[in-house]
Amino acid sequence: MSDLNTQACAALLAVMAEYRVPQAAVARRLGRSKSYVNQRVHGTYALSLDIVGAVLDLAQLSPDAFLGDLAQQLTPADPTSVHSGPSSSAP
Repeated sequence: MSDLNTQACAALLAVMAEYRVPQAAVARRLGRSKSYVNQRVHGTYALSLDIVGAVLDLAQLSPDAFLGDLAQQLTPADPTSVHSGPSSSAP
């Protein structure tokens, strides 16, 4: 899995632990099996936004807060390599 997926999984697992959100509750919320949730939050398969949303709903957290915290944790090795949006070809 990608480094971003690994970091997102770690951040989500931390939220689940802090707010005591069990995987079974996330699975019920999504109509999925516990193993489906487990495989995604532990990085076996790519994490999906439906799982993130369900965890945040159950923890009563805003997506903005979670994504803001995650963005702060992501520090590129070379800040100049980060794409900050469309580049302008105009002088």
